[in-house]
Amino acid sequence: MKNTTYYLHIIVPILMWIIFGILIILYTEPVIPKTTFDYMLLIGQLIWISPFIYAISNFIGLIKGKPKSPKIYPPSKTTYTILWVSRGNNVNALHSAVKNSITQKPNFYHNINYTVVTDIKIPKKYRIDNVNYILVPKDYKTSNNVLYKARALEYARQFIQTDYTFHCDEESTMTYELYLGINEFFKTNNKNVIGQGLITYNSNIVSYQNNLLSKTIPIEIIDAVRSGDDLGRFRFQYTNLNSPIFGMHGSFMLIPKIVSDTIKWDLKGKSITEDAEFSLRAMEHNFRFNWVNGVLEEQSPHTIQDLIKQRKRWFTGIKTVILDDTIPLKCKYILSFMLINWSLSWTIPIITIITLIVGKSFIPTLLVIPISLITGISFAIYYVGLYVNLKSYKLTIPNIHIYINVFLSLILQIVPIIESIGIIQGLIKPPKTFEVIYKK
Repeated sequence: MKNTTYYLHIIVPILMWIIFGILIILYTEPVIPKTTFDYMLLIGQLIWISPFIYAISNFIGLIKGKPKSPKIYPPSKTTYTILWVSRGNNVNALHSAVKNSITQKPNFYHNINYTVVTDIKIPKKYRIDNVNYILVPKDYKTSNNVLYKARALEYARQFIQTDYTFHCDEESTMTYELYLGINEFFKTNNKNVIGQGLITYNSNIVSYQNNLLSKTIPIEIIDAVRSGDDLGRFRFQYTNLNSPIFGMHGSFMLIPKIVSDTIKWDLKGKSITEDAEFSLRAMEHNFRFNWVNGVLEEQSPHTIQDLIKQRKRWFTGIKTVILDDTIPLKCKYILSFMLINWSLSWTIPIITIITLIVGKSFIPTLLVIPISLITGISFAIYYVGLYVNLKSYKLTIPNIHIYINVFLSLILQIVPIIESIGIIQGLIKPPKTFEVIYKK
């Protein structure tokens, strides 16, 4: 029974959209395109089925069930460094993340080093005892002249001698369960396997709850898709394929030293999404990946403007990786297909609105149910993502499931439009620098 509520958040939106598809089949007559406009609209409507790989892979991951609690093993002798990467501007967020992470460490674990690498020196009052602070020299350059986060990671790599490095963003907060999950990972995988797992976006729990209850369009609702993606397509690629066909997050990366030293962060492509390039380089070298049980807590952007900046950066960075001819096609063709889908996703709300205004659908009857299924899964990703974010802190929001099913259904009508702005900006005016997003 413990998985029942979790599965309802998958089943309900899928059933709703399949029923809607059946009603369309039963009560509408297929329309045959006649004019040039009709044929253009048909082509646009066919885009509705384009995210099928995204939907299927997410569904396979989601039906694996709720995130598992790690098994408790005796402490491993494997050593690892928890590494926070920060420019050095958001000192309050960084300080809180490091402090709270150390507090969560099981008392019987003694094989962990804590390190922070920044471009700007951290003031003494924000430093914590027994944490190693690395400052990247202003004149430091790599062979490939990489910039931003990759530059900091490459500099820090020279000083880290532990068996693994666990990569964090500046606001990333370790949980007690995650420490256990990393220890479990060491006990159940060989030393060359890269690990990643679930990230939730509630590390600042007061801000998270206030935003959900007070904002008209909480960004936490929009960002729920990221946790849903983790339990969907990312869990699928790690547990079923042991390969990062969809790329990799820039945090919650558990990377063996042999992998870091083989690939290095001095990446040839100079992408602002160094995580995606690193994962494809690791795939090229036949390194394997697997899932890590446990949760890393982070924060969503605090404004719509910052969220759009973030999405624009992701889109532009992945595009740079895809166009890099030094990465074999076999390592990036799925990610390329996903980027094409993402490039077209901004048209979906527009096509939907035009279809409603015109009142014509030229989609063949046989495609109505698959499109309904894809749409239902897309909603389920948000449903599950929000559910695990709320559930992880057992928030005292009345009627939590009604909140998710009703409020989220309304908000999701607007989300694609907001996400699309970042994609359009990434297509028209790609960012030339790495814009740091403010975190509390």
